Amino acid sequence: MSFDLFSGHVNVHIGAPNVAPVLLKKAARTKALREDTTTHAMLNREFRKYLKPILLGGEDPNDLLARARTVQDPFFQMLKERDVLAISQHVLMAHPDYVVRDGLFLAGAERRVAQLADLFRHTTLDLHLTIQNPKTYVPFLPPVNRKGIDLAFLPEEIPSWLDLVTRLRQACADNRIVVWDFSDLAKMALPFAITLINADEALATTIAPYIDASVQYDLTLSRVVQQDFFDRDAARLVDRQYARDLSGIAALPNTILVQSEDIPEELFPKGAQAGGASV
Repeated sequence: MSFDLFSGHVNVHIGAPNVAPVLLKKAARTKALREDTTTHAMLNREFRKYLKPILLGGEDPNDLLARARTVQDPFFQMLKERDVLAISQHVLMAHPDYVVRDGLFLAGAERRVAQLADLFRHTTLDLHLTIQNPKTYVPFLPPVNRKGIDLAFLPEEIPSWLDLVTRLRQACADNRIVVWDFSDLAKMALPFAITLINADEALATTIAPYIDASVQYDLTLSRVVQQDFFDRDAARLVDRQYARDLSGIAALPNTILVQSEDIPEELFPKGAQAGGASV
């Protein structure tokens, strides 16, 4: 059974950069988005109550929806009045300690995302995947930070974003996948947030300072964490792998690769522009 209590558009985010889920949380806390009558950014407590029991706990969606109809649950009553639902949750990806497992990025994410897409199969669901060069992202992984050791898969086996997108493409054959290359985080963060929450120009302008603060913090932390993490040869191998991944992703069907130098205008609903709010 699907979530037929919601008939709008669903934007689901998964991905590696730490800053991406934070962007949605920052935007969701602004008064402008809380009062927006078009978009709802799903909060953690809502995800835990309504989706996590199904995706991770094995609950029958029929039971959840029956209860929602019986008690006229205010969450579903609110959804009926919204056009867009934005979801960004770490548990859709992987446990933070296992973002890289058996040489794969986000092993098992395709199963959870496919379940979510099936729940919303009677509406339109786009999957937004944020990726970075592993050279930028890998140093943030908790096991690395905690143990202070180099990664066993480098340089012989470098996790592939192309492999992840291919797995997602196979699991969610009918859903559009938008892959955001966060190599230039300062330019990409706001367009990503605008797209995910369907922001118009006024809302984009309101959330821009919150997004910028998150980005500046992340960039500062990144420079500290990356220092001397990879030697020169390993860094070159990782760079080449990432370039191959981007090329392969761009060639996949029903998949859009978004990079800082060419952000498609079609991704900006309600008249918001990529450069219209201090990108």
